[in-house]
Amino acid sequence: MSYDRIDTTQPLAEILWADDEIDLLRPHILFLSAKGYRVTPVRSGNDAITAITAGSPRFDLVFLDENMPGLSGLDTLDKIKALTPNTPIALITKSDDEQIMDIAVGNRIADYLIKPVNPSQILLSIKKVLHSDRLITETDSRRSREHYLSLNGSIDKADSIEDWQKIYRILAESSVSLDSTQSDTATIFNSIIDRANNAFFRFVRHNYGHWISAREYGDNPIMSPDVLDRTVLPLIRQEKRPVFLLLDNLTLSQWIIAKSIFTSRFNISDETLYTAILPSSTQYCRNAILSGLMPLDIASRFPELWVNEKSSSGKNLAEETMLRDWADRRQLKDRTISYIHTTDTASIRLLSRSFRETAASTDDLTVIIVNFTDMLSHSVTDNPILREIAPDDAAFRSIFLSWLSHSPLRKLIENIADARRPIVVTTDHGSIKVTNPVRISAGRDSTSAMRYKIGRNISFPPKQTFEMQRPHQFRIPAGISSSCVIAGRRDFLLYPNDFNRYAGMYAGTYQHGGISMQEMILPLVTLVPK
Repeated sequence: MSYDRIDTTQPLAEILWADDEIDLLRPHILFLSAKGYRVTPVRSGNDAITAITAGSPRFDLVFLDENMPGLSGLDTLDKIKALTPNTPIALITKSDDEQIMDIAVGNRIADYLIKPVNPSQILLSIKKVLHSDRLITETDSRRSREHYLSLNGSIDKADSIEDWQKIYRILAESSVSLDSTQSDTATIFNSIIDRANNAFFRFVRHNYGHWISAREYGDNPIMSPDVLDRTVLPLIRQEKRPVFLLLDNLTLSQWIIAKSIFTSRFNISDETLYTAILPSSTQYCRNAILSGLMPLDIASRFPELWVNEKSSSGKNLAEETMLRDWADRRQLKDRTISYIHTTDTASIRLLSRSFRETAASTDDLTVIIVNFTDMLSHSVTDNPILREIAPDDAAFRSIFLSWLSHSPLRKLIENIADARRPIVVTTDHGSIKVTNPVRISAGRDSTSAMRYKIGRNISFPPKQTFEMQRPHQFRIPAGISSSCVIAGRRDFLLYPNDFNRYAGMYAGTYQHGGISMQEMILPLVTLVPK
């Protein structure tokens, strides 16, 4: 056996091409050589096996003619796969026989080309198989840099919550597209997200009080107490029997990567963003969503149910009572409503199995609370191994997607689709990775949350916090002499006692309750079965 190899210095890739008519393909090989690829041409399947067995050069890609005398292309394919299973193989054939296609695809070929092929087709195949990741990354980087330039101007001009929603959506989508890269562009986007959060913090400090005042006239942005009225109530009145799925502590970027799991069985009929109330924590936000009320109004209406922050008992134990009170106030007393709060995969699995039963499928409204993402963020905080596994937002998203892809929640979503029920997906708040400890002092009655403090005699750096001197005006239940101080950006608030120890302990953890796009600008999506 002999073959000729057209040499290039420092080739872009080593390519083996097996074809019994290889002499006719010399113009193609010369073309690839001029493009920087080194091609080893052989005339049979046995020659291809010999070339691979020789071990040098190591081939990056094999082009394989399907119809060769002696050892056929498909037989050669099997032998190459046995010798070097990770080497990509592109099969070239004169036939468009579907059976050959099935066999080739079943053998995990990298590409399938039908003769006659021209040099440009071969070059495209090489780029697709060998260079697609790099080309995609370069394209994403170019687009991201274009976004970077345009977003700088948008951030400076943003003067409405709608402007900020557009900015954050672009940033979240761009961040997700960069998850698989370690490029400079990813670093650039992290910096622009921080810059945007600085401006967003100032924007919220200036406007939040106006939003709360405007609620009396219905002139506020969509906020936590408006979620059910905006999405669920119309569906109930249209006899659609909606399912309301609240994934606790979900960010917009996490929704973006989870969306495909839902859209495999649902079509999106409405996808918008809403604004979490402050503090952007579970006690305030989720109670507000399920009651349709601001926290102060909840405490006034249910004084025996609202739990003081200093209490060690659960802060969201009365959600079902508040939900049913919301339904009564909306003249839905005759409607059947189910409330399910899942805290582990076993309870989700049980719900999934039972969902097709009559009670589950005929409710006028089913509310499901899933706590996994919130539990994951706390686990990353408390477990040093998990903190190593999820050192950044991209890794955190990857863990979340892996869980969602393999959890019984996926089957539950499919069962909801089979029941022909629409589903509203949202969250109560997001979270942000905090990095900057801020020293703060307060009286003994002050709260312990790291993104906000409620109490008396609070001393704080005013430029780094948003102070609500009269929390009642912001519809936050607190003592008469208390104030509420909320952190922004990536800051977290610590008392002087053991400041350095706690600063080291909590820097790099995910927290919520403060002012950032990640915590406050949240997905609100209505989906209908396909």
